[in-house]
Amino acid sequence: MDKIGVVGVGNPWRGDDAIGWAVIDTLEGKIDAGAVLYKVQGSLFEIIDLLQMHEHLYLIDAWKADLPIGSWQRHDAKKCVFAKEGQPASSHGLGVAEAIAIAKNLDQMPASVVIYAVCAKEYGIGQKMDPQLKESIEHVAQAICKEVEICMKKGSWTL
Repeated sequence: MDKIGVVGVGNPWRGDDAIGWAVIDTLEGKIDAGAVLYKVQGSLFEIIDLLQMHEHLYLIDAWKADLPIGSWQRHDAKKCVFAKEGQPASSHGLGVAEAIAIAKNLDQMPASVVIYAVCAKEYGIGQKMDPQLKESIEHVAQAICKEVEICMKKGSWTL
């Protein structure tokens, strides 16, 4: 079991849903060898597997919310409910929220699971990610590095 996993959830061909992958791209080369980076599309089974593979898991995903595009929130997955029944918060159908719910019900959660949820709006096939999300990508990447102290100490943070 790897201690730390950092997971970008999304689809680079569906507009703003590329945010998770973009954060992982930003973290590439800045992460210590003690953490593993992933890019996944966020299926229920992918997330359940990742929950079982790591002691600490950090997920970055685009979420639907009535907030300004690019705003983001940090959630402790052990304490939060992410979607009401019949109202998915994610664009992945059965994905992050449902995988966490199953893991909780089966008492299979790792020591910690943190979700960085970035408010996004457009998920159409072939759309490009909104340029307004660029600042959020940088802020979320920095927050993850500071939180888990997994960034290599090569001077100040530069993007």
